[in-house]
Order: sequence, then structure tokens, then C-alpha cells
Amino acid sequence: MSCSVEGCERDGHSILTHPDNDGERRIYCNTHTGVATQHWGAEQPYHDNGFPVLIGGPTSYIPTRARDPKQATYSVIECPKCGGEAFKIDAEPIFACRSCKVGSNILFRDANYGPRWAAVRKWVLDRDGYSCCSCGCSDEPLDVHHRKKLVYFDRVEEANQPENLVSVCEECHGEIETPDEPGVVEPDS
Repeated sequence: MSCSVEGCERDGHSILTHPDNDGERRIYCNTHTGVATQHWGAEQPYHDNGFPVLIGGPTSYIPTRARDPKQATYSVIECPKCGGEAFKIDAEPIFACRSCKVGSNILFRDANYGPRWAAVRKWVLDRDGYSCCSCGCSDEPLDVHHRKKLVYFDRVEEANQPENLVSVCEECHGEIETPDEPGVVEPDS
């Protein structure tokens, strides 16, 4: 069976079907289910407004690596600030926790913008008229900025929604981004 694009049963949004060992598996428009997997081959579907249908995946592979006993770089710890799940770099006393918004730069070391990032980026630049939404310039290279940082989301399809993305020039992007220092695990006294 080859890959194909069909209409979503709920409202006609495009979905991808592709063969799998267990039969047919679908990639749905994340508007309805958030269910998605990597695909192999077919043309990618788009919403009616031209925005790409996003394919899911984690925003960071650090949590996966922290839970893998074969990976010696990261550990899962209890967050010293909120008591939730946090991820620690084993060789250093620093950690990252999504719940209390500490240490996004740790999670970002292994960030994943998703397999459709190029299409998402182009859509946002088109929407914003290829100009910086901060200073208005249109003759400088542009970045696409996540208003709420990518690593604060568990899934790519949650982070890469149009309302969370904005076109900015490199200079404005540098001014917008604030360093998010990791938390520090205090040694036991």
C-alpha cells in the first residue's frame, strides 16, 4: 500500500495514511487528536489557510534520553523547586523543569522543531509579509520566533501553532530572547 492524502472524518482536514506492519496507520490533523507519527513519502497535507498539518514528536529528546539507562548524560530527578519531574545533567549540578520554567536551555540542547519546520517557517514568513513584526524591517534576514519557548511544550505540534510564531529580524530576535539559566541543585549540607 502506498501513502495517500485523505479528508479527516471530522471536518475534511487532510490526513496522511501510510502502510504499517500492523495495517494502515493515520496521521491526523492535530487540531482534532494530536495523534501523529513520522511518515515515509507522500505529499504533506495543509490546512485550508495553507498552514502545514503538523506531524507530532517531542520538542526535546532530553527526557527520553534521561529515562534511558544506557544514556549516561542526563537523569530524571525531582525538581527542587516544584517537586515535579526535572532533568539533570549528570556531570553538573544544573537541571531543567518544564513545570516551573527553569533551565529551558538544557532542554533546548536537543530541541526538535519537527519534520515540517521548513513549511511552517515559510508559512509564518508569508503571513507576516516577510518583515519583522517588532521593528518592521524587511531587508534583513528573518527568524521565526516562538513566543512561548519550544521547550516548554512536550510536543512539536503544540509549540508550532501559528499564534505562537512570529517573524523577527536577527537583531530583534536577540533582544526578545532572554537567557533562561538552568536551575542549580544545591548540595546537601
